[in-house]
Amino acid sequence: MNEPALAIDFGTSRTKVAWRDADGAVHLLHFDGVPYLPSLFYLPSGSDDILFGHDAHDALEDDPLSVIAELKRAIERNTTIRVTKDRHTDPQTLWLELFKTIKQRSLEEITAFNGLSPEQVWLTVPGNASETMETLLKRAARAVGWDMAQVVHEPVAAARHWLYEEGHSEAPEAMVVVLDVGGGTTDWALLQRTGNRIHRAEQFVPGAVSVGGTDVDRALSDWVRDRHPELFTVWPEPRLRHRLRTWKEAMLGGENPAPIRIKGQLLGLDEVELGQQFKKVLLDKVLPSFKTFLKPIVEQHPNVPVLLVGGSATGLLEKAVKEIHPLVHRSQDSVGAVIRGALVTAARREIKQEPPIEDSSVQPRQEELVEKVPEPKKYAIGDEGPAGGIVFYVDESGLHGLEMQPANADVGGTNKSNYLGKFYTFDEAMTVDKSYGPGWHLPTKDELNQIWLFLQDSEFFKLGFDYSYYWSSTKCETYSDGSYSWIQIFANGNQHHFCKNNELKRVRAVRGF
Repeated sequence: MNEPALAIDFGTSRTKVAWRDADGAVHLLHFDGVPYLPSLFYLPSGSDDILFGHDAHDALEDDPLSVIAELKRAIERNTTIRVTKDRHTDPQTLWLELFKTIKQRSLEEITAFNGLSPEQVWLTVPGNASETMETLLKRAARAVGWDMAQVVHEPVAAARHWLYEEGHSEAPEAMVVVLDVGGGTTDWALLQRTGNRIHRAEQFVPGAVSVGGTDVDRALSDWVRDRHPELFTVWPEPRLRHRLRTWKEAMLGGENPAPIRIKGQLLGLDEVELGQQFKKVLLDKVLPSFKTFLKPIVEQHPNVPVLLVGGSATGLLEKAVKEIHPLVHRSQDSVGAVIRGALVTAARREIKQEPPIEDSSVQPRQEELVEKVPEPKKYAIGDEGPAGGIVFYVDESGLHGLEMQPANADVGGTNKSNYLGKFYTFDEAMTVDKSYGPGWHLPTKDELNQIWLFLQDSEFFKLGFDYSYYWSSTKCETYSDGSYSWIQIFANGNQHHFCKNNELKRVRAVRGF
């Protein structure tokens, strides 16, 4: 007999929930008649409500700017998620709402739980997930009573499903490469099997580095923007991208997608050309980088299998990957491999007769163990931030806030620098801030003003500021063509709008934590 267990796979476009009964059978939890929830949150302006899933999906038509559609990316970019002028939130609040919804539904539908929380709850995360994401997930899960909630990395879960549920457990090769081409992102990882344990193994193959986050949806959206910029001046980008994703998923599911419409209005896109471009984007974005990743692995392990999973793992992609390496296996359930594999993880943890690990250099990942979440560090204004910046804003808890780079930007661009950094055009500013690493970005209008308020109790030149104009990322809505952005004058704190194309301003990057 197995202990009933629950698994949650929070995907870029869809969230899937599965449970395993006492007989070991796996079932998908249904919401409004379908086995998934849209990975969307809706925060209506003027209200404290937070709606998730199908309720948030309904709001995409009338209020798309109040819908959060990419929570996993928001965690890496910024701790404070600003939705509209009067609404902002943080990732942990959203995770909590998500888990409340799922817990309530699971208690209503899953009789095996007998109205109680399951003993095991597994949360899947991308192969390149940060500690911040894992900690936030587990903390929110425990807040709803899932005290033993643990994470399992998606490539590990997919490999477990393939090995133990699809009959490949006797495969002689100890290594396996997982290529997960999902609805919005692509990830790959090299895994090693030691007994019943599966763990990341990149450290054993020099030159092989796990890569995640090749955003196929974003690339397709950019392609449409280049050819039809007028659509993005009429319709908000979240609504357009959602429509493109829905069309793409229907195509991948073997359907004949209907022409793309918003509020009944035909967008006039050539669906045949769009389909060809999607296939081109998929192959152009995925294959070159994956080939680079795979080459040093195959040199040392020529018989390593490549497991292909994910919603975009089509026959076309399988054929293309086989041209790089012939030993390709497409999971029998490529869409459900991760969520089902998470429950395999739960089941196989109960096996007691595992062979000893003889190689002391091969240790199980922390996801195989029950982890204790460390006490989070609290910050005060003026402290050094988690990424080495200067903290200029914190919330009441002291756990979350904003940090800024210690100096004005002085890299890239085409203009000469002085002792306080360079001046940049708007386009240069957007590029420069990304060079600092994950999460750093050009501040919004509100974030820039928060820096100004912080500086009222500090010395300008001590922190590298002068009386110049500084760019924000917030465009001025007065100009429908998006050619103007807000700036702030640090001599007096006033904010104005300036043309992006012909103005030179200073840049100070910020980051949420």
